[in-house]
Amino acid sequence: MNDNMYHSIMIHPDKKTGDFTGDKLELSSLQGNIMIQPPKGSHLAMGRVKTKFSNSSGKTLAKHGEYIKKWFPKLLKLMQDNQDNLYDGGDSDDRSKLRKDLRV
Repeated sequence: MNDNMYHSIMIHPDKKTGDFTGDKLELSSLQGNIMIQPPKGSHLAMGRVKTKFSNSSGKTLAKHGEYIKKWFPKLLKLMQDNQDNLYDGGDSDDRSKLRKDLRV
């Protein structure tokens, strides 16, 4: 079974110092989706729902960590909202197991 969800986040170093110890770090989202079943009649192998994430800048590494922690419950909710339509790659037993795992 393919991964049902992926998201890439990058932390950029402080532009002045070039390191991660300052308070001007930038956090950016590179990509992120939840893979779902394609719409009926579609030629696509799978559909997708974007995992929304707002970029953030001018903060310390610890502040960005807090921001990410607050984002994860939103991501879980998005997965739960789409759990009945997750892409299963033809393996419905795996999808049933994943649905149970998403229930909190």
